[in-house]
Amino acid sequence: MGEPRARSFLEYCHLCVTSGWMSDSEAENLVKELKTWAAKNKKSQYSIAQSLGVDRERVSKWFSGKTVPSLQHGLKIQKFLKQKKSGST
Repeated sequence: MGEPRARSFLEYCHLCVTSGWMSDSEAENLVKELKTWAAKNKKSQYSIAQSLGVDRERVSKWFSGKTVPSLQHGLKIQKFLKQKKSGST
């Protein structure tokens, strides 16, 4: 038997997606960006929650640092911010 090969980047990304893993620092930075956007655009936690398909309590916990978003929610937040920054709805 040969040596185990290193995982490719795509295999690593697939592993992250299927395991639901995102580092705390990545999640915290994403929440910080979402909070900044919300404050700048005078958006409530409720309206953000509706846009992301989560309840307001979840957004509140993210904003207060009690929890961090899962990878699934992190991807939704990234997509949301990208659309808002590009002017899409």
